[in-house]
Amino acid sequence: MSELKNISILFIVVFAASMLRSTEAIDHIVGSRNGWIIPVDGHSFYSDWASNITFKENDVLVFNFVTGRHTVVELNQTYFENCNVNQNIQFLDTSPSPVRFTLNRTGVFYFTCSIPGHCASGQKLIVNVSASSPALSQGPSSPTSSVSSDIHIDLVATFSILIAAVAVNFLF
Repeated sequence: MSELKNISILFIVVFAASMLRSTEAIDHIVGSRNGWIIPVDGHSFYSDWASNITFKENDVLVFNFVTGRHTVVELNQTYFENCNVNQNIQFLDTSPSPVRFTLNRTGVFYFTCSIPGHCASGQKLIVNVSASSPALSQGPSSPTSSVSSDIHIDLVATFSILIAAVAVNFLF
């Protein structure tokens, strides 16, 4: 009987740990070591970079660049395709770099640099975001704040530990 209780406790701990891991947000350094620059490798540089990553809700994009030389703006699809940076959804803070952007919803995000000529030269990024977990997705939060995703992770962690504690209480 005691062996069954030990196995049950182990199962509960593994379940709680997997819940924590599945909700963990990831920081993605845009452009990897190159950062947010006018790509020398051509217009497909950022789309190639993004194609190797699965972006989840509440992940964070980190735009590293030399302050004053680049910016980050979020656009809709039409303005993105035409590099119309004056019709941006959001102009992200550019000082100091890096700029952090929380992917706070599922769907497609469009980013570029608002400095003339940079978008047309390929400094643009499309990110397709999927749900982090069907049961754990949250509503919109402030797009430039990673605090909301930290609170979400803390709540899930607290809930997981609470479930584990209640289960252990019932076993003993």
